Amino acid sequence: MLKLNHLPGCPWGVLFFVSFCASCVEPFIPEPNETQRLLVVEGHISDSPEPYIIRLSRAQPLNSEGSNPESGAKVSVQSSENSVYDFQENAPGIYQSDPACFIGQPATSYQLRIETADGAQYQSEKVILKLTPPIDSVHFEREKRFTDITGEELDGIKILVDTHDTEGKTRFYRYEWIATYQIKVPFPSQWELGSDGSLTLVEFYHICYDSDTSQTILTTNTLQLNEDQVTAFELNYVNTISYRLRTVYSILVRQYALDESGHSYWSQLNKNSENLGTLFDPTPYPIIGNLTSVTNPDEVVLGYFDASTVSEKRLYITREELDKLALMYPTNPCVLEADTVKGGYDEMLLRLSWGQRIITIPGFGSGALIMGPPECSDCRLLGDAEVPDFWEN
Repeated sequence: MLKLNHLPGCPWGVLFFVSFCASCVEPFIPEPNETQRLLVVEGHISDSPEPYIIRLSRAQPLNSEGSNPESGAKVSVQSSENSVYDFQENAPGIYQSDPACFIGQPATSYQLRIETADGAQYQSEKVILKLTPPIDSVHFEREKRFTDITGEELDGIKILVDTHDTEGKTRFYRYEWIATYQIKVPFPSQWELGSDGSLTLVEFYHICYDSDTSQTILTTNTLQLNEDQVTAFELNYVNTISYRLRTVYSILVRQYALDESGHSYWSQLNKNSENLGTLFDPTPYPIIGNLTSVTNPDEVVLGYFDASTVSEKRLYITREELDKLALMYPTNPCVLEADTVKGGYDEMLLRLSWGQRIITIPGFGSGALIMGPPECSDCRLLGDAEVPDFWEN
């Protein structure tokens, strides 16, 4: 009799006893009328005490827009100890685990099981939750680059990562990042026009925050090196044209260990999609991963399921640090667009009707006003005024 390890308060999963048919990581060119039927799976589990996400979708033709989520499926993960953990659909095509019930364990193997609403069953290869070495450092270097659109040379920095595995057991790495930056608008004053024509100073929002996430697939390997060491691998490039580097920029880097099959999959996907960045963008040549159909062994399944611990490191970059590198910043458009109102009260009303805002009132009473675009005085139009809980003062 099989013993199911069960956490208190967690629902029992259903075990599926099925044979496994391995698949290679290789490109696949479907017929045009086949593309929409292909199931696409993306999922990763780790040892982090957080919900794990499995995404299910149907592949789409190149000229299509939007996503095609696969809803109503039953999704679970079975461990090598025969414990089964169910995932619940919390948005169309997005299935999430309960961290109170399931936290991945290193050196344990896991297998993803899927049953779609029409009764078709799918499964992944059994993957071992690999140990990921710590990140040694995340750092940056100044570099000027030409833009793809205008060909203009801009100043900026490239974000780099270093890591190593003294035991030489990793060799294959994948990275993700999320960057958060502070926005300080140049004219943080806001006036409100009363019904009687009077002006009252109201609350203004000077400092806000916005975020970016990695949009490309970032993989590397150390096969050609004597040591299992990654040095100055580029994760992102940030130029000085926006608010990103004007005050404080922070980036959280996540590092994942891959096996050779996983590295091959992500690398081919990256080349195939020409850095489109996600599994769900239509790509010219879909790539078969480590999933198969139990119901129909001839059916092609796209995507990949893997498992590893996650190493994280956060870097803060201040304007003072960047000024030491003598970065060149373009003039803020707000400075160029702010203008003195010379036509008195009537012109002020006209500009207010255009959506401009009063920036400052030097010598108000004599009719002198300065007005400009609303995003120059209210940072909420560019980000969130709430300070992130991880933010350093």
